[in-house]
Amino acid sequence: MSEENDFRPLEERERRLLETLLEHHPFDGRDQLRRQLDSTTARLIVEHQDNYGSIELRVADPTPSSGRYRVPVEGQYLDDDGIPVWLLLHVNHEGAMCELEICRADGQPLISPPSPERLEVY
Repeated sequence: MSEENDFRPLEERERRLLETLLEHHPFDGRDQLRRQLDSTTARLIVEHQDNYGSIELRVADPTPSSGRYRVPVEGQYLDDDGIPVWLLLHVNHEGAMCELEICRADGQPLISPPSPERLEVY
């Protein structure tokens, strides 16, 4: 369980990644998730030794998403050595964003961190 003060405002890069995921194509619940961005704070998930920058998200003023999928949108980019890196946006049962998961396919350290410009959303 995390402490209240572990949460901080989204870093600019994190916010841009979330915006890129939420702006690419319409999906059920997307507009509500976009509205949640303004009241979202984050904390690095330090419990996992292999964390690539995954963050737990907390939404202070959630407009619940009407979507029915736990991971409504995801994206990927190829790291500098050609290995895929996936970004998955998780939504909890209350319809609020709860995690941005970042995972490299082969489990090796990232060469380049995710950037909105390199992200292919699907």
